Parts: sequence; C-alpha cells; structure tokens
Amino acid sequence: MPGVDVDERPGDKRPARALYEALFARLRRRGYRRAAAGVALPYDASVAMHLALGFREVGVFDGIGWKLGGWRDVARFQLDLVPGAPLPDGVRVAPVGPGTDQK
Repeated sequence: MPGVDVDERPGDKRPARALYEALFARLRRRGYRRAAAGVALPYDASVAMHLALGFREVGVFDGIGWKLGGWRDVARFQLDLVPGAPLPDGVRVAPVGPGTDQK
C-alpha cells in the first residue's frame, strides 16, 4: 500500500494537515464519498491528526505493515467526505456480524 510520510520541521504550518485538506477537496469535487487511511502503529501523533480531521478508527490489521525494520500493526481509519450522503442507486450495504449470514 503506498503511503506518504511528511517530515514536519519546527516552524512548519502543519503540512500533513494541509495536504490532506487539499486532497479531501479534490475527492469531493470528483464525487468520492469516503476516504480511507492506514497508520503504522505506534504513531500517536498521526493517530491524533487523523482523529482531529474527522476520521474514525474502523479496525487494526495485526503485523501487516513493514516499517523501520519490523512488522507493525496498522490502524485503519475512514472519513465520510460527504456526511449523510445517500448511497448511489442500486448500492446497498449488507449486514455483517452475529445474527447474519456474513462473518
């Protein structure tokens, strides 16, 4: 999975946040409804930034990301770019979990 690391130096005006906000604007203009992100753990500053931008954590993949010479857990985040937007015609979300036929 491709990724972007932003080296924030003292005096920078939050370049990672500015990059994300520009990306979100472009995605919305193109009709995207959601954005997804992954953060190699532990990385408290990145987790905090994603949460501050409105992402919500939707899961963690155990030991799936290689970074800094070792396997890392990767937290998965999701952001509704257009909150409350209806699903396109013909698209429906299948229930998943206990009490359904999906696992």
